[in-house]
Amino acid sequence: MVWALANPGRIPVATARTTFAQKLHASRHLIPVMMLIGFVLGSIYAGVATATEAAAFGVVGALAISATQGSLTRRTFADSLMGATQLYRMIALILAGAAFLTLAMGYIGLPRHLAECGSRASACRAVRADRRARGFSSGLAVSSTASR
Repeated sequence: MVWALANPGRIPVATARTTFAQKLHASRHLIPVMMLIGFVLGSIYAGVATATEAAAFGVVGALAISATQGSLTRRTFADSLMGATQLYRMIALILAGAAFLTLAMGYIGLPRHLAECGSRASACRAVRADRRARGFSSGLAVSSTASR
């Protein structure tokens, strides 16, 4: 939309007008999908089904729509199962990484240090300023008395 407003000369001219019936015929494959989305969300909001039950209704409805439109084959069904498996693997990897990071942060005591630093922010600033004044850098002390 923004590109079209910025470049009005590059937009093709609308030559044919379509009637409502033609638009409805062109969107005949979209209407069942929109109804399925409305059914799934409506069943959750109405309290008829839980999110898991609504998801199951959505899967069965998507299979029914695909079978009705003739696009459900053994190959497309196997491809959809593989896509769902890949999606689950990615989500499981993210959750495993989050669990590992949580354990690692707890092991090194980061949450405790952050809580202490947050509760006494001015004291933390003073400690950091003191460390800079003494020459501490990245935890390694650089003593000015060592060169004497």
